[in-house]
Amino acid sequence: MTVLVTGITGYVGSVVAARLAREGHAVRGFARSPERVAIDVPVVAGDAVTGAGLARALEGIDVAYFLIHGMEPTGDGPFAPRERMAAERFAQAARAAGVRRIVYLGGLSPPGAELSAHLASRLAVEDILLDAVPGSVAFRASIVIGARSRSFRFLVRLVERLPVLAYPAWQSNRTARSTNATSSPC
Repeated sequence: MTVLVTGITGYVGSVVAARLAREGHAVRGFARSPERVAIDVPVVAGDAVTGAGLARALEGIDVAYFLIHGMEPTGDGPFAPRERMAAERFAQAARAAGVRRIVYLGGLSPPGAELSAHLASRLAVEDILLDAVPGSVAFRASIVIGARSRSFRFLVRLVERLPVLAYPAWQSNRTARSTNATSSPC
């Protein structure tokens, strides 16, 4: 298959692209900064928010991985409208190019739960992409941790700065508590 991997400069995108290439698929990347791509595959420069480069990147693609995710606010304002715009432009370009499947990595969205702005945005992007191309699929993950991932680096920085965390008030520690009066429940 011919596969497009967006978000190829990120941890998940780089791992997925490398694996697909090792398995013999023709892999193409899509990135705002192609010079940051760590694996040797053709890369189309572009930006999903503006739509720049999408038509060229999706030309001849069978399966497109949408691994774009931006939580950082910019001078343009909050991230959610930009994420939806990127998904809408990507969906339209994928449909026009005849892409057979979009694979999306989103976040957990428990039914009936009140969602944070982040999770609501992930679910909106999922809906846009799955509606665009029949046969598309979404995977939901709470967090993806790998040695080079942002999540891993975040956790490392958190532990370095907060080596001791208070035991949550809602958590029962009766079974974890030792009979030794000097032991700590943490």
